[in-house]
Amino acid sequence: MIMRYLLSILLGLTSIFSISGNEKDGVGFKEIKVINGIRIMIPLTEKFDQNRTYKHVQIWLSDKKVFEDTSETEYLFDDKDWPKVIKISNDEYLVYLKVFDAPDLNKLYKYEISSFSKTTLTEILPFFYDAPLPISGKIEYSGILSVVEAPCGNCDSCYYNPRLFYKITNRGFSLDSVITIMMNKKQWNGFYGYSQRTDIILPCK
Repeated sequence: MIMRYLLSILLGLTSIFSISGNEKDGVGFKEIKVINGIRIMIPLTEKFDQNRTYKHVQIWLSDKKVFEDTSETEYLFDDKDWPKVIKISNDEYLVYLKVFDAPDLNKLYKYEISSFSKTTLTEILPFFYDAPLPISGKIEYSGILSVVEAPCGNCDSCYYNPRLFYKITNRGFSLDSVITIMMNKKQWNGFYGYSQRTDIILPCK
């Protein structure tokens, strides 16, 4: 039953998240065409290299530029599964972009875009390094927001650092608090919140 459910979810993801292979170098830009007329435009000063980071990324909806990041945020395009786009309505979309955040772990930036309102960064999620898994009958994505540190050298103790679990909803990736609490209780023998705690030292697992 779980495998049948997993297959149906994955088939749904294909239509929601599929990224076109039609990519080309424009004049000073690398263009990535995503579904539903969403284009990611990456400014170039030299030939595109997927192992580099890029700043001042733009998001286009059809022929309209709806967002340009003027900050020094560094974006990554080294993973074939990202960026992802979720269509909310005929005029509303969620765009998830991978962000370089060294010395911490990489993140996912969630942008809400539409043809009638200003694009905004609405959430920062952990990057999902691991493949999604079926847990309690649902497909769950997971990640850790902060670098795992050790309170001492050559010891088996760690600061509490929870793994966060996300389910897919019609509003994008949504934190699944029930699964997050359940899975972290298994790992840490208790749940102590949704962020790293340097005041709680526990055995590493």
